[in-house]
Amino acid sequence: MKLKLNDIPSIIRNLTKEQRKIIYIALIVSIFFLLLIILVYLPQAKRLSSLKKKIAETETQIDQIMSVAKGRDLATVAKELRENLTKTVSKFPKGEDIVVAKLTDAAEDQVKLIVQDVTPGARQAIPEKVLGLNIDELTLTMSFSGEYRAIGEFLDILRGDFPVYIRVRSIEITGKGEGKTLLDCTLQLSAYLRRNN
Repeated sequence: MKLKLNDIPSIIRNLTKEQRKIIYIALIVSIFFLLLIILVYLPQAKRLSSLKKKIAETETQIDQIMSVAKGRDLATVAKELRENLTKTVSKFPKGEDIVVAKLTDAAEDQVKLIVQDVTPGARQAIPEKVLGLNIDELTLTMSFSGEYRAIGEFLDILRGDFPVYIRVRSIEITGKGEGKTLLDCTLQLSAYLRRNN
């Protein structure tokens, strides 16, 4: 016997009171469980998933910290990292005059070059932040004279622990003639400065 939609009202009318009560109770219990799932279980499942992600991220960070610490005391490592961060940030001066002064001092005082000119050029913003700072790239042209050994030492200073982040873009060295020990040198440089905000 096939059940048709038209037959359902007559079937419901033919149910006894007890059967109707059982159906109503079953519907109420089903609605209760449905609401329980929607209002309690699903939000808690999302929250649990979010907590699991946070725990995984925290464990990753702890692993990174432990790999940096390499068995050393964490307070000592944190102090060293803070000092390195301070040192790194200090290599991004705010003014062009500081860069010019540092270049001139290093060339003249440390390696005895004869500086003719240090000319700042265009200052262009770098789109990405570095250590949370807005950084500009400053182009410079530096002209000086000196012996080849002093020029090499100066370039080593720029590549090494120079107090400003500098990149040598190009170098042009010309001689003054036969028997002359001094060479003329022109550097195209990029320095990196903190933007005044």
